[in-house]
Amino acid sequence: KIPLSFPFLRGAIDGDGCILRRSNSSIEVQLVSASYAFITQVSSFLSGSGINNKISLIKSKSIWVLSVSNRKNVSNLYKSLYYGSIYFLARKKDKYSCISVYINQDGSATE
Repeated sequence: KIPLSFPFLRGAIDGDGCILRRSNSSIEVQLVSASYAFITQVSSFLSGSGINNKISLIKSKSIWVLSVSNRKNVSNLYKSLYYGSIYFLARKKDKYSCISVYINQDGSATE
């Protein structure tokens, strides 16, 4: 078991995650891993922090995907990952920041 924290999770998402804005205007953050134990631990950590998520399996590749997709949950995850942080992958934070502006313009969540 890995002691989880948002700085650790930020690094995991920087390395093995993605931030998506789909054509239907939905927003999703995904983290992928071959380890079911790791994905379930992250899921429990996020749920305990009030961030709803779901886990799915891509059978053809034997990988697990953790998804955060509700705008409010994505906004809360963004704040938890980047508030006060100085170490991050700029490309991912920039993409998250652009999506955060979209969330705020929509009025569904605020930064």
